[in-house]
Amino acid sequence: MDIFKTKTKSKTNVFIKLSFLITFLLLIQSNINAQNETKTVSGTVTASNTNEAIIGATIIVPNTDIATLTDWNGKYIIEVP
Repeated sequence: MDIFKTKTKSKTNVFIKLSFLITFLLLIQSNINAQNETKTVSGTVTASNTNEAIIGATIIVPNTDIATLTDWNGKYIIEVP
């Protein structure tokens, strides 16, 4: 009987360890995916007093090296993390 209990305990320990490992790996994967997601931000830059488009205005994402310029119509599109 002791041999049967030992094998059952061993299988239970392996199952618990594998369950923990799989859960841990899934959490890491979801965290990596969340970090890799980007969003597209777009808009138009205009002068506040005349509402005319500002050509060549720089749009910068703070704390990154990501930037873009507005086009001839004052419009921009930028991918942000």
